[in-house]
Amino acid sequence: VQETGTWEYYQLMLQKFRKLSKIAQLHRSHQQFGFSYQAQRLDKDIILTPKGAEQKQTLIWLHGLGDSAEGFVDIFWGQMSPVPISTKVILLTAESMPVTVNNGYIMPSWYDIKVLGNVKGEFKKTYDEVGIRKSGKRILEKIEEEVKTYNGNYEKVIIGGFSQGAAMALHIGLELNKALGGMIGLSGYLFEITKINEKLKDVPIFIGHGLEDELVQWHDSKQTYQRLKGFQNVEYYTETGLAHSVSMKELTELRAWCMK
Repeated sequence: VQETGTWEYYQLMLQKFRKLSKIAQLHRSHQQFGFSYQAQRLDKDIILTPKGAEQKQTLIWLHGLGDSAEGFVDIFWGQMSPVPISTKVILLTAESMPVTVNNGYIMPSWYDIKVLGNVKGEFKKTYDEVGIRKSGKRILEKIEEEVKTYNGNYEKVIIGGFSQGAAMALHIGLELNKALGGMIGLSGYLFEITKINEKLKDVPIFIGHGLEDELVQWHDSKQTYQRLKGFQNVEYYTETGLAHSVSMKELTELRAWCMK
């Protein structure tokens, strides 16, 4: 898997991708289809809780390298939100750390990326496995916290993410002993160290990717997903002309998947 580009390029991509909400906006409700979301900051994370609609499930969302929870607020808070209006959305922000491939710049990252491209069969030379496990522990704790609110029903929780966040989401979801309600991976990939629980073959999974993605190339990502061949409920969506970002078409497809 290839995550190329300089820190400056990431910044440009993030500026194009984000439609950042001002902090003041996070303290009010936003009307959507006759109901409202209540936005709350919890340290660097953002929690969107439905108001005027019964909460029926939770989505835990993980951003990509160098981004934050704020980068996805408008996607899940707007009229084109891909999730049902009864969904609580937890937007987590990764801890900041030096990222080797970006000349040691300190930025939000779920794990360190050591070299450009995947050194096949030598995972530790490409990614920081310790960082993955550390971030994973925090995400698992959040999953368990939400599951408790649904009386132990894991199927009420969905996990998803973009790019680096997608890799983390799939890693966590596929290693669990319990089946979640679903997993979402946009512009991401699957770690070779992920110990896939074969009992989860019926869990719904949505994989979305742009065919013009030069940071995380589809050709490479597709190879990592070969390990999901035995899974019965995986939906793949690829889009011509889409780079390392999301599009209205992709969100529409994701929304249709979420509504099933």
